[in-house]
Amino acid sequence: MTDYEISGKKGAKMRMNINHTTKAGVTVSEYRPLEKRDPEIEQAFDRVTDEWLGQKKSSLLSFTMGTADLENPMDKRYFYARDKDNQIVAFIVFVPFLGKDGYMADVTRHGNGAPGGVMETIIYEAFQVFKSEGIHYGSLGVAPLAGLDDEKAEPVEKLLRFVYDHLNECYGFKDLYRAKEKYSPTEWIPAYYIYLPKFPSPDMFYAVVKIQNNNVIREAVQSFLHRKGGRDKKQN
Repeated sequence: MTDYEISGKKGAKMRMNINHTTKAGVTVSEYRPLEKRDPEIEQAFDRVTDEWLGQKKSSLLSFTMGTADLENPMDKRYFYARDKDNQIVAFIVFVPFLGKDGYMADVTRHGNGAPGGVMETIIYEAFQVFKSEGIHYGSLGVAPLAGLDDEKAEPVEKLLRFVYDHLNECYGFKDLYRAKEKYSPTEWIPAYYIYLPKFPSPDMFYAVVKIQNNNVIREAVQSFLHRKGGRDKKQN
């Protein structure tokens, strides 16, 4: 956290986005539900989530993704942005790690009316708060399937690489990596997956997909048919 800066050429895009939202009248605040609940803020979080889902290529992931969980916030930290009309347009939920010496952006949501750069602004302002509190680490979380090694790839890795390269209509793995890359992180730390047996069965792959997103098979078929229909119209 102490090493993270947006000065210089590397942070130019971050500065541009933050300046844009600042000029647009965006303000960032922290919501502390354990101190006092605010129905207006929580209803706005629900509205923003609904709008965000309407923008996505797939339905909400589960199992490895957290939720706002305002009924049981525990040690989560909630930061949100209001636009010039005082409407809440985005929020991010951070979860602690390393005994609360670090916080990770776990749930990120922006609504239809959110100005460009609002998420970067929330991240930056939240990190400044954490830094002022003596917290040492801030994380943007994992970018799944990014950076797989093609040269030494086993069959499962080749399959995952295919998913990363070609199935972004179902879930935007590439988009997620690019979204995190623009923050110019101080470092990228490798994450690992472990599986057994060496050649998982089709049933195991199906279970992994279903536990993440119960609707993904239907959404993949719909996406394929939509693209195919578009190509057929062009040919006609």
